Amino acid sequence: MTEEAIRNKINFWNMLDKITGLKWKKQYPINNWKYKLDFYIPYTLIIEYNEPHQKNIDLKKIIYCRDWLAKYENNDIDDGWRCPFIRVKQWNEFEWLNRIIRHLVGFEILDSYNYNWKVCDLYTD
Repeated sequence: MTEEAIRNKINFWNMLDKITGLKWKKQYPINNWKYKLDFYIPYTLIIEYNEPHQKNIDLKKIIYCRDWLAKYENNDIDDGWRCPFIRVKQWNEFEWLNRIIRHLVGFEILDSYNYNWKVCDLYTD
């Protein structure tokens, strides 16, 4: 990762904390550092921050991480539930912050059976 990419990710971390008012777990380890999540709020949301050179999402990683969290950390959640995921693309941070906020508000207002999953989850474009 280049110095500029690291600086952009740190700037996004700061924006995310200030705008949402939440303390995100950053570089959260999964299965003894087999993988790490860029940003994570337990039971609520995973965010991966991708630089322009990362054209495609690593679906294998995300599926593994979501399954691991469901098995080892989210024992009190329904069996089929998986933590939602948003992929934030560098240079489109404000568009994705809007989706993150919509997702967080949706969790506070609606139960999971009525939640609009099109707002959030496995964006691959």
